[in-house]
Amino acid sequence: MAEKKKAMIIAVSKYDKGLQALDFCENDGKGMYDVLTSRGYEIDQKNFLTGHVDGIQMTDSILDFFNDHTTKSNDVVLFYYSGHGVPDRNTVYLASSDTDPNFPTKRGFSFEELNHMMNGCISTKVVTILDSCYSGSAKLGKGPADTAVLATQLISKGGGVQEEGKCILAASQSYQEAYGTREGEHSVFTHYLIKGLEGDEGAVDIRGNITPDTLGRYVYDKVTSIYPNQKPIRKLEASGDIILANFPEKARESSGGQGGLDISSVFKEASTLFMIGEYTKALSQYNTILQIDPQNTQAWNNKGKTLEKLIMYDEAIGCFNRAIEINSDDHIVWYNKGNVLARLMRFDDALRCYNTAIQINPNDQSCWKNKAYVLSKLGRGAEAKQCLDTATSLGNKSPV
Repeated sequence: MAEKKKAMIIAVSKYDKGLQALDFCENDGKGMYDVLTSRGYEIDQKNFLTGHVDGIQMTDSILDFFNDHTTKSNDVVLFYYSGHGVPDRNTVYLASSDTDPNFPTKRGFSFEELNHMMNGCISTKVVTILDSCYSGSAKLGKGPADTAVLATQLISKGGGVQEEGKCILAASQSYQEAYGTREGEHSVFTHYLIKGLEGDEGAVDIRGNITPDTLGRYVYDKVTSIYPNQKPIRKLEASGDIILANFPEKARESSGGQGGLDISSVFKEASTLFMIGEYTKALSQYNTILQIDPQNTQAWNNKGKTLEKLIMYDEAIGCFNRAIEINSDDHIVWYNKGNVLARLMRFDDALRCYNTAIQINPNDQSCWKNKAYVLSKLGRGAEAKQCLDTATSLGNKSPV
């Protein structure tokens, strides 16, 4: 069954108990509604709350949205909030219109509960977008909390956002700062979210897709060019891309590639990203290659190495296994699989991988060294010494 796209929009502009009104938040909600529905998202009226938003209604609607029994595992689920975020002790609350900033528990919705809802959602493709603006009111004088910090708190609690395709985009809007665009119609963060989702240049990848990564990078570049002190963040703990929107007419073709894609140039970009530690971006590039050429052993191998850096060991082993299915004579793939298994302290399995790699290429010094390591862990010291001696005799002949 083809995936559906479902969204919930909460944009609170009116407040009853001391929080400053944020007129542009209502505009944010309407703008997001228009762009998302134009891109095929389903937004029920009960999931579109703007202006004056009752706290009980907001809570019930959020719970119903994430617990919707009609949602399937491959559906894209997008939650958007624009309004005040109120810190209280060790957590933060999304503020409804009747939230008391001195007692946000009563009518606010906590980040901890939002995290719980994300974890419990049946969809494996959940994107949460937080555009929380802070008032300059002294009533919020509980420290310099900004959305980047709050989103990090949300991400760090529980394991749900580490599952495939659960992501957070957030505006870093500091205490006493709630930026709007120069025209004043939207917050600057949402303004560029909308522009990006409309397919603005820079938000669309080579395949014509907008993903949380491409959208997050686009928004970051645009916002910081206007307000250097406001740094939107994106947290992507995903083993694959979520396609938020697609513009096939914007797919960039280049001669000489497969299916219009210059794979060699994407490999180069991915390798550069890997070298500078941008592992999530590198992963996205390898996914791009594999969508075009699913039999590309090097892409599966490199994707596995990237997932290893992201501490996603089981997924990495899966990639190495896929590469081995395609070409079982590539000793580097066996070597890399052995390294991950050794990290997991599965030393017997790692040893079998190193033995296979050495059988294919007996002149690889690194394979002999790593075989010596796992042998020592298995209490086979004499054999480990022999492997080290062999490695020394080979000199520096290691995988590239």
